[in-house]
This record gives sequence, C-alpha cells and structure tokens, in this order.
Amino acid sequence: MLHVLDPHSSFFDPKQYSLMREEQHGKYYGVGMTVGPRNNKVIVIARSSEHPLSGRHPPGDIIIAVDGKSADNLSTSDVADMLKGPKGTTVRITMLREAPRSRWNSP
Repeated sequence: MLHVLDPHSSFFDPKQYSLMREEQHGKYYGVGMTVGPRNNKVIVIARSSEHPLSGRHPPGDIIIAVDGKSADNLSTSDVADMLKGPKGTTVRITMLREAPRSRWNSP
C-alpha cells in the first residue's frame, strides 16, 4: 500500500497521527512551558507569557518528576504528555534549578 503513495503523501504510525491531530485541534491544556532535552534530562526551554504559572519555571529548570513519577530515563515527549490534560487538571512538578554561575569566577 505504501508503494502507491504519491510524493506529496506521508505515512504516520498511530502515535504520530495522534500527535499531529492533537496539534491541529489543540483540545488539551498544558502548564505553559515548552520542554526539551539537555544532558539526558528534560528541561524548560521556554515559557508562555499567557499562562498564569509561566513565571515560576524559567528556562533551564530541570524537570525531576511529574506527579511523583521520576522523569529519569523518560523522553521529552513522554514528559510533555504527562504535563498535558483536560482544562483544570492538577499536576505536580518537581523541578531542580541549577545554581547560577558567578560572573566573578577567578581564572
């Protein structure tokens, strides 16, 4: 069946298709941050200025756990899925903020 697709068509497995539909319809709510990978951890990449919690977690914060479940060895998309839900859903996020680097380090 895939051999007869025209050059402008794409095949999506069920998970990819579900993610695409979710992005198109936007029928979920999140915590107002974009997450991404860094050093085998999931970190805050950006925050939404429109979300009431956006100021609490600046870029660089590391997500340690979501609702008590460790984020270690989870993919960025797995963690992002745990942060989404119907409007009004409560989610508890355990974060780690690395100490800021001093500008006055000695050589």
